[in-house]
Amino acid sequence: MKKMRILAAVMLSAATMLSSVAMAAPKATAKTATKVYVNPIKLEDHHVIDGVFSCTYPLITGAKDSKANTAINANIAERIYEFTAPFNHTATVGSPFKKVDANIDHANIKGSTSYDVTYNANTILSMILTKTVTVPHTDGTSYTLTRKDGLNYNSEGKVITADTWSNLAKAVNMEDPFSTASLKKSISDALAAKGLTAVKDYEQNLDMAKQNYYLDAETNLHALYMPGFIAPESAGWFDVVLNAKLLK
Repeated sequence: MKKMRILAAVMLSAATMLSSVAMAAPKATAKTATKVYVNPIKLEDHHVIDGVFSCTYPLITGAKDSKANTAINANIAERIYEFTAPFNHTATVGSPFKKVDANIDHANIKGSTSYDVTYNANTILSMILTKTVTVPHTDGTSYTLTRKDGLNYNSEGKVITADTWSNLAKAVNMEDPFSTASLKKSISDALAAKGLTAVKDYEQNLDMAKQNYYLDAETNLHALYMPGFIAPESAGWFDVVLNAKLLK
């Protein structure tokens, strides 16, 4: 947990310094994704080298119109850049934390991004964007940090927030899947299914679900929790199926 927080601190500090820098539009050859869905938002695989990162991410080509395509692509690019920029900065300029930076093997920092479309139908696109970086140290050790982002859009280019589902649940007289009580129940079920025990004070982290969720092919909502925030860190990223199912 301590190692992850050190790397996260490096990211956040460098990101603050670089927040005014825009992600350059990459030149790359796109290829059509092979996944097939009913009435999908059209997208293509996009591959680009961004500093120390080998990035694969979706390029949206068939939302409602070009404005919607641009909006979704810009949001995806932002989510990638907020992760890659601090480590690219560390690799070329150095970490803002001098004691940490002195032990980093800057020339061998490597990272990647990938994605998995989990739902793409009925004007909704949901995916998991995975971003990983390995930071080697001069003593031969290395630390790997992985970030998983649940991204959700409609065909008009809008980000679908957790509030959308909460409001839908209210409209059809169902329990809000993102309410405290519902999240506790969903987490309890997920922990029991894996024979795990919640970490101390996990309740403080419940609302992370509102910022990081996705929709699966069976229209179940899932919350993604970072290692150590709900289940023990050794369990890795913790995927929780939310109890309420609002789509058929």
